[in-house]
Amino acid sequence: ITSITKLSSSKVGMRAEVSCTDVMSKITITFYLQKLSGTSWNNVGSTTVYAYNTSSTAKKVTASNLSSGTYRTKACVMVTTSNGYGETLTGYSGSINLP
Repeated sequence: ITSITKLSSSKVGMRAEVSCTDVMSKITITFYLQKLSGTSWNNVGSTTVYAYNTSSTAKKVTASNLSSGTYRTKACVMVTTSNGYGETLTGYSGSINLP
């Protein structure tokens, strides 16, 4: 699950929540802030965060000094088991407008 929240006219908060059925040795979440240009979403920034030895996590990051436009979050999650097996999932938030 991923979401984006307007914090001010030039700042947004991005959140991703991951839940697994088993304990993972590592959960990697890469947040991509995307801006709408015409009909295309372009990456304008990214941040990677980690969680270790857990079955679930919720992480938040912020992006500031943003220009006006329409934004969304793309969150790419990789979970890694103790034996090295990995799986990746990508989620998208809804969009928000900055004035």
